[in-house]
Amino acid sequence: MLTWERTMLECRDLSVFYGNHQAVDGISININAEEIVAILGANGAGKSTILKAISGIIDFDDDDDYQEHYANYKNEVLMDNVSIFNWDPHDVVELGLSMVPEGRELFGELTVTENLELGAHSKRARGEKTINLDKVMTVFPQLKDRRNQITRTMSGGEQQMVAVGRAMMSSPKILMLDEPSLGLSPLLCSELFKALIDIRETGVGILLVEQNAKQSLAIADRGYLLENGRITGADTASGLANDQSVMRAYLGAGVKITSTQISENSSIKASSDDILMKSYATTAKIRDLTAKAIQRQQTHIRGEPVKTTKPTKPPSRQENLSTMGGDTYPVIRAAAVHAASVFLDREASTDKACKLIEEAAEGGAQLIAFPETFIPGYPFWIWTHTPTNGAPLFAEYFANSVELDSDCLKRIGAAARKAGAHVVMGINERKGGTLYNTQVYFDNQGNIIGRHRKLQPTHVERTIWGRGDGSDLMVFDTDLGKIGGLICWEHTMDLVRYSLASQGEQIHIGAWPGISALTHDPNSSGFNDVTASAARNHAWSAQTFVVNVQSCIDETVISKLGFEGNEDMMRIGGGWSAIIAPNGQFISGPHTDTETILYGDLDMQQIVYLKYACDSIGHYSRPDVVRLAANYKPQSIIQKFEETSGD
Repeated sequence: MLTWERTMLECRDLSVFYGNHQAVDGISININAEEIVAILGANGAGKSTILKAISGIIDFDDDDDYQEHYANYKNEVLMDNVSIFNWDPHDVVELGLSMVPEGRELFGELTVTENLELGAHSKRARGEKTINLDKVMTVFPQLKDRRNQITRTMSGGEQQMVAVGRAMMSSPKILMLDEPSLGLSPLLCSELFKALIDIRETGVGILLVEQNAKQSLAIADRGYLLENGRITGADTASGLANDQSVMRAYLGAGVKITSTQISENSSIKASSDDILMKSYATTAKIRDLTAKAIQRQQTHIRGEPVKTTKPTKPPSRQENLSTMGGDTYPVIRAAAVHAASVFLDREASTDKACKLIEEAAEGGAQLIAFPETFIPGYPFWIWTHTPTNGAPLFAEYFANSVELDSDCLKRIGAAARKAGAHVVMGINERKGGTLYNTQVYFDNQGNIIGRHRKLQPTHVERTIWGRGDGSDLMVFDTDLGKIGGLICWEHTMDLVRYSLASQGEQIHIGAWPGISALTHDPNSSGFNDVTASAARNHAWSAQTFVVNVQSCIDETVISKLGFEGNEDMMRIGGGWSAIIAPNGQFISGPHTDTETILYGDLDMQQIVYLKYACDSIGHYSRPDVVRLAANYKPQSIIQKFEETSGD
């Protein structure tokens, strides 16, 4: 074990109560300069609570039974031998202790630089802002070219880099991190943990709270085991990694981390632990924000789209491959267009779509997804008008519908070709006298490679659309991977979803309307939750990336339907869009209300780790017990006589 000059942070007999529930029970820990200390434990063990108590986020003065709860505990927290117990968070930061909260807590509408500069707000850090910014860019060189990128458009790994960098901007002596690997792919997780080693080399002590025991012990110097709020073990990282009880509880029987890995911190292995679902819990309060940050964070749409700084393009395909030898796995940048149509105007909606494709391409998108029936919009009146009152609107809708060989789709194809991107466009398709709710798939040469018609229009949607059939319930094999999609409540049709999974779907486009803006419907308030559950469930159960994209409502829709000034019927905004990893975690978003383009980098290697655990169409299926029967033949109401004669 290495030796350090002095203890930087120490907790003595620290306890925390939430009401009458004791979350932390008399723990004592210490962290030295230039040392990484890991706290390991299961969900609910009290790990995050310890960090919140140290950083001042827990207000012990709010405990009405403080004297009764804490009478038998010292509750000492010392930083450089100064007592900081129950200090305000900003005072703790001024002394040199900074925290990276679970969930990152970034300001999505701010750029990378603006988010980083918020970390330099303390007095101790203001004079070192330039120096600290250079340190951040040295540790995270990926951020250099993305200084002006809006943070919500970044991947989860990149956002985590910004969150850690923001904490570094405060000139910390001690850096505390709460579940930093949450939602990251194994590759990005490995990169982040290597960066923590570099940060330690700058003289910073690190207190790391993690469920990923393998990677934590691979970089840590010491560790503590936490169970039910109590410290049950403490040792060097090497000692913990080779303790049989620890191996069984946290690492898996028979799995060892070598002493070479521990001492040299040289080889951080991706672990199957990374694929496990973890719940998001926002735990931190961020104080002392600049007026600019507050203003931009609170921006809501009122007819005008949010202007965003374009993210930088990703590296070339050859440079953007993660590999461990053998096959390579691309990293693909996807874009989810969260926007309102130009309602009931086919040509104007097409114009807007082409501009959005161009904008997404400037952001480096290789796959661009649009909401349900973006051209010429979703028929929201079916939920607010009687069929009779809605008839004139239907007639206008019919006239502005899209045929597959129309100039409208030729223009979308040309935009896709110019962008060099695959595009999935939602349209109101017209064929003869029948309308269909349809997704159209374009390759990066602008060719239509297929379509999918909604199999079963939902409820009053049946007054508008006919039903699709199994002939276009397919996954399209592209140079980006196998891409499929479903529309809205088709995601409740488990056998339909499984049909796509059975075809090897790797990227799923979920297209929906912005129903959450229909305020008159008591069910609409929960529509975003329904969408989130459906999207994350499909990602997890099918082991696929999900690009979930919804529309929103602007003044044009409200005016057309006659609801101006009547927010009891319909409001501006709505929708829920996100890009989701196969483990169910968010890569980008979720985003609601305001028009924007979400970007997310899809590391296709992550699918491998999910398939390793449960390949729902392979080793984790039981076709001897249950199986799917699918009819992929086109259906027609007209049959030739000889087909029905029985001869």
